[in-house]
Amino acid sequence: MAAANIRRILTRLSIGLTIAAPVGLHLLIIFGYARTGLGLVALVALLHASRGLMSHRFITAAVATAVVGLCSYGMVNGDYEALYLPPILVSLSLLILFGRSLQAGAEPIVTRFARILMNETDPDTQRYTRQVTRVWTLFFALMLIESILLAVYAPLAVWSLFANVLNYLFIAGVFAIELTVRLIRFRHHSAVRFFRALYRVDPQSLSGRGGEP
Repeated sequence: MAAANIRRILTRLSIGLTIAAPVGLHLLIIFGYARTGLGLVALVALLHASRGLMSHRFITAAVATAVVGLCSYGMVNGDYEALYLPPILVSLSLLILFGRSLQAGAEPIVTRFARILMNETDPDTQRYTRQVTRVWTLFFALMLIESILLAVYAPLAVWSLFANVLNYLFIAGVFAIELTVRLIRFRHHSAVRFFRALYRVDPQSLSGRGGEP
């Protein structure tokens, strides 16, 4: 029970800090404190490494530990290239997570969300959520390409604006559009009910146990 509580706390803390850190990191970069930004990235990665170990997600733990090491190296040597890794890894992880769920015999991840959050299992919802999963898979593929191209060709501040601010607004925009379409198509759905269910749900149940990432 104690281990489960610690794992739940680590999960919520790592998710919360992952959501909040990008804006802080962008501010550190544009005001000339990129080295401190490396420390922030290392802290977030350390939380994910700890969470990965406790959840037996060893690839996640290994990758996060490598990010901690690279950030530590960068802080000592003034090398800021490790800052580019998190957005690329996040986009890649989400692409794999959503794309893999579209394989034959697998449950599309948006379908899983609908089943766990809203107890929606009818065929129409399943067809719709599979299509939405395809949309998100394409979106994360484009976001991955953007993150790589900006890391290679754009100045650090421009890259940070997209990677740490605008990309999250793009995600929020796609989510808002999809939720609006869903509420129009499925009149019995409720946004309030959805967000209440999302607040109460265990994040581990949404990600599934089916291995990495």
